[in-house]
Amino acid sequence: MGLFSKKSSSASSRLADAVAADAAEAFARFVADRGDHSIVALALCSVDDAVAPYIMGATLDDIGPIEGTDETSWRTDPADWSWNDEGHEYRCAAIIDEMLEHQPESFEKHGRDIFEGIVEGLKKFDASGKFKGKLPREQMLLVLWINDPAENNSKGVMKWVGQMNPKPVATWFNAVYSYR
Repeated sequence: MGLFSKKSSSASSRLADAVAADAAEAFARFVADRGDHSIVALALCSVDDAVAPYIMGATLDDIGPIEGTDETSWRTDPADWSWNDEGHEYRCAAIIDEMLEHQPESFEKHGRDIFEGIVEGLKKFDASGKFKGKLPREQMLLVLWINDPAENNSKGVMKWVGQMNPKPVATWFNAVYSYR
């Protein structure tokens, strides 16, 4: 078990590094494509079975300002946002595939390990200072979005938003998130 745990830890660390690099490159493409707009959100999107994510982005035109707790301010989920990073391969995909091949525990726990690695990567991306735009960071959402999540992953999304975003953003998200 010790040997496998070390391998899992290594895979999680590599996943976090890959997600940070993938998010930085995708965000740079987003800025190049929509830099004249106020960028308000970036999401890595997946599903409950932890398949490799795709990346979406939103501007103020897509979801409005991130403030207050008005449920109408959340107009769409990331799958409907105007910018997507379609056609780009991500480093993290190969690592996620590798992790999915070696499911040591329950499927739910395994998916959680992958999601936690993605969250750590998004935190690294944010800490790098590359997630910035016309708006202050306190008005920009960074999220691991899980489409139609099971209850355990819905709760995880809420927790992770709080871990990787400033308090005003987490408060807003938790007030308007549709899977409460």
